[in-house]
Amino acid sequence: MHAMQKTIADLVPDRAPPTVTRDAMVSEAIGVMRAQDQHAVLVLDEAGEGLVGIFTERDLLNRVAAPGKDAMATPVSEVMTASPTVLARSGSVAYAVNRMGLEGFSNVPVVDDAGRAVGLLDVWDVIAHLTDVFADLEAPEMLKDPASPWLDLGGGG
Repeated sequence: MHAMQKTIADLVPDRAPPTVTRDAMVSEAIGVMRAQDQHAVLVLDEAGEGLVGIFTERDLLNRVAAPGKDAMATPVSEVMTASPTVLARSGSVAYAVNRMGLEGFSNVPVVDDAGRAVGLLDVWDVIAHLTDVFADLEAPEMLKDPASPWLDLGGGG
């Protein structure tokens, strides 16, 4: 499959996303992020089913560390981003890149057709994808010709 035709499902690993429930303490969310080497954790309802928020490293810095909150005593529900923007697993990567770029997201929850959280797309997944896209592109013929004026960088001599 050409890199430009990939869907979000192609980028998101087949593993359960990092999650905590809304009543978890921030310290637990940090533990899950560290254990799974992630920059965010999805926050689920008390039943552990419905997505209610996302807690990111940015939330940790701006909503916990900066105001001096105790991570051991602060529920993640108080400092998470509630009702986050989500991406459909079947959506195009181009759409995901656009949304992430326009809205400044580094991490976005991925949901299935039923709206259940099934993954977490992060900026590193996107960078890896873009690396593949650019590797697939061929240089125009004029750039392959060593006598091309496009290769003259004006060094003089």
